[in-house]
Amino acid sequence: MKKFIYLVLFTSALISTTDLTAQENSSSGESSTLGYKPKKKILRFYTKKELKLLNKSELVSIYLRRTQELVNIIPFIAMSNDGEMNFKDFGIRKRQENIRVLKDYKQSLQGYNDEIENMVIDFIPYADTENIINSISYMESIIQRVRAGMNKASWM
Repeated sequence: MKKFIYLVLFTSALISTTDLTAQENSSSGESSTLGYKPKKKILRFYTKKELKLLNKSELVSIYLRRTQELVNIIPFIAMSNDGEMNFKDFGIRKRQENIRVLKDYKQSLQGYNDEIENMVIDFIPYADTENIINSISYMESIIQRVRAGMNKASWM
């Protein structure tokens, strides 16, 4: 049973991980997108009632995807709620140093996402189901507020 849960979680994680190198600048070959572009943007948000109907492996998969999205969007909240922003959008000069810093950041972030995936798959199945459900609801509320934008956030 444990192997089945790991297989389901691993397959789900592979499908939903973020693509940090999707947008390339055609002239230099370097990524110019400051944020991230999810392969699969979270479109479905759940009520607690809906989450209670799911099994633990499904909950852990949902938990993992929300965690990954938050890790990717949090550093850029002060700049934008759009994951597809670029240097020009903010008047940042597209110098080699800035491009290198962004490339290094994206490589580090991919490694960090891989470690988060390993941790979630290994440890979160041991958490109380109700705690997983509450955590998913909390993360979804943060994601929705970030998408609404800082100026529209009523929670501040």
